[in-house]
Amino acid sequence: MATTLRDIAKEAGVSICTVSRVLNNPKAIQVRDETRRRVLGAAQRLSYRPNIMARGLVKKRTNLIGVVVPSLTNSFLSETVQGIQDIAEELSCSVLLYTHRYNPAKEAEYLQVLRDKGVDGIIWMPMFESNIPLALELEKEIPIVQIHTAFKSLTSPYVTAEHEKGAYLATEHLIKLGHHRVAHFGLSDDIHGKLRHLGYMRALTEYQIPYDPQLVFEAGYDWHNGYAAAQELLKLPADLRPTAVFCCGDMTAWGAVESFKKAGLAVPEEMAVVGFDDLAIAAWMEVPLTTIALPKADTGRVAMAKLDEKIRTGETESVCLDVRLVIRESSQSSRVSNMLSQVQTG
Repeated sequence: MATTLRDIAKEAGVSICTVSRVLNNPKAIQVRDETRRRVLGAAQRLSYRPNIMARGLVKKRTNLIGVVVPSLTNSFLSETVQGIQDIAEELSCSVLLYTHRYNPAKEAEYLQVLRDKGVDGIIWMPMFESNIPLALELEKEIPIVQIHTAFKSLTSPYVTAEHEKGAYLATEHLIKLGHHRVAHFGLSDDIHGKLRHLGYMRALTEYQIPYDPQLVFEAGYDWHNGYAAAQELLKLPADLRPTAVFCCGDMTAWGAVESFKKAGLAVPEEMAVVGFDDLAIAAWMEVPLTTIALPKADTGRVAMAKLDEKIRTGETESVCLDVRLVIRESSQSSRVSNMLSQVQTG
């Protein structure tokens, strides 16, 4: 049976009102220090856990935050969720996390479950346009902040990153190294994939390099797709084959590198490779991966702070966080990297 305020009052030898005053405001000046210590000690001895929902009825807040994301099987989203958790703890909020495994019906179900649980707000990575009507209804009742992706048809603010700019920087980096046939391993039916393809094309256009559809391969974000896309690339005639590849994700790039190595191509001397996301694996690959670093944890931290602001004031603004190019050995040899480093620091 759960410990009640009456139990604590009896244990500490004080009134229920005094117990309530101490537990709701441990620094209450109306309570003597010695009495406060007795109440808190009794609560600890009796393993008291506050009824968050009941407290929410009084304060009109439950201090519960809902988070809905596709999956945690990659460090991209796990770092973001950790960022959310860090700020939630500072704000004395608890996080209810749901992963829908790219299932639109589950995404809808979990959004409704969070509403039914009375959460103060929801941080959500929207994936399926079919759930926009539901989200339009929910945002009338509950503060929502979108992360990493954003449906502009919603009024809910968002915290995203400069995906198009990152793809531009990655492609520009390869062009500046002298590559004029740069392939792209992407994903055409994904929001981020589309933005990264736009950045790739913008760099080609600005550097007056003709766009060649033969150099664009459907790949996705996992190792196996990157490996398969690289095998398809290697089927091109030698005179049409690119000398560099910009991949839409680090896992894709890792698979591509392994495929090139198996075919006897040296990376980066014969095939330069750049990824996207800056996952932990990028720095530890046999050939460390040049990539675009996304603000993964910062996205979570900023989103939680934005949601808290929206809960308290009813308003907050969207924000798009910057990205940066991280140069490692997969795009240029150690000799070139060292030369560039000396120029930059000289």
